[in-house]
Amino acid sequence: LKLTHRHLEAAGMRGYEVGQFAAGPEHRSRHNMKYWNHVPYLGLGPSAHSFRERERWWNLRRTDPWQERIRAGQRPVEGSETLSDEALALESLMTGLRTHAGVDLERLRSRWGVELLPLNAELIDRLQSEGLLGLEGERLLPTLDGLAVADAMAQLFEL
Repeated sequence: LKLTHRHLEAAGMRGYEVGQFAAGPEHRSRHNMKYWNHVPYLGLGPSAHSFRERERWWNLRRTDPWQERIRAGQRPVEGSETLSDEALALESLMTGLRTHAGVDLERLRSRWGVELLPLNAELIDRLQSEGLLGLEGERLLPTLDGLAVADAMAQLFEL
């Protein structure tokens, strides 16, 4: 991961997520940013996922059953879930730790009611001393080493 980020950055492709690079902000994937920011999206076709407010649903995977439902005038939905504030906050934390922009603590507080710093002061201090995380104002920022373990690091936090 570190080698890839350093090599691509030297070539003018700045990393903005664990495995995403762009020549500039205008070239970043708007598609992926919708997932990371819990913006509503509609997925069409087999296996497609959709999201609105607290609801996430996904279509049938196999093409034939998907087509049969469409022909019958039915929604081709295979499953769905309703997400709690805690689940949405955890997703925000996890996706934030996977990006160079990090976790916006004020947004986490105002949108999901989570006070991350008081609950995790010792953990944040430890992660900072291990060189995995930085704290700048109201943002937790993963270092390059932190990006490499972002998913595991997110699981350490108490919400």
